[in-house]
Amino acid sequence: MPYEYKTDIAQKYFPWVSERVAMRMLNHEIRATRGLLDALTAAGYTPSAHRLTPLQVEILYRYLGDP
Repeated sequence: MPYEYKTDIAQKYFPWVSERVAMRMLNHEIRATRGLLDALTAAGYTPSAHRLTPLQVEILYRYLGDP
């Protein structure tokens, strides 16, 4: 599985809002969900990342559930 754009993932979780708002909402969930930011950071994630690795996407799904 190739890298996925963070905006595409945000739209999967929040399809009823604009791309910009979906990104804000996803970033909020990443910060607010206990342990998620730490797990992503351990997998090489940085908050300014535009693309996520397959491992980072798997971590997101594990913590937030399937979109």
